[in-house]
Amino acid sequence: MYVNVMSDNILIGYYENKAIVSNELGDFFYFECPEKVIPIGSICDSELEDLGNLTEEEQCEIRRRFIEA
Repeated sequence: MYVNVMSDNILIGYYENKAIVSNELGDFFYFECPEKVIPIGSICDSELEDLGNLTEEEQCEIRRRFIEA
């Protein structure tokens, strides 16, 4: 399922071929993307997937790595 969130969604990093995106509310999303294809800091507003689609372990690791980004 894709989530189309219309807010300032900024690519904050990569995790295992997933681009990690955060919005101004601190919510995290992702989309499949090889690392460094899109520069960190880019605005990404389409085809974002909710972290809830990932395993609990992946969700925790992403939050741990990017909570301060």
